[in-house]
Amino acid sequence: METTFENIKSLIVSEVWEGNQVKVKFKASNQNDPIETMGIAMPTQEEIKKSNG
Repeated sequence: METTFENIKSLIVSEVWEGNQVKVKFKASNQNDPIETMGIAMPTQEEIKKSNG
């Protein structure tokens, strides 16, 4: 099964954006405590080319 946003949306406890960084907490029904992860949003090569005109 492919992991998609729709598959995991119900597991998200919180989502906090600070600039291009995001902190997300996930919690499954069989977990006592949520798991926190961090990520950085980066543009695709195509988006970079568009902005450089």
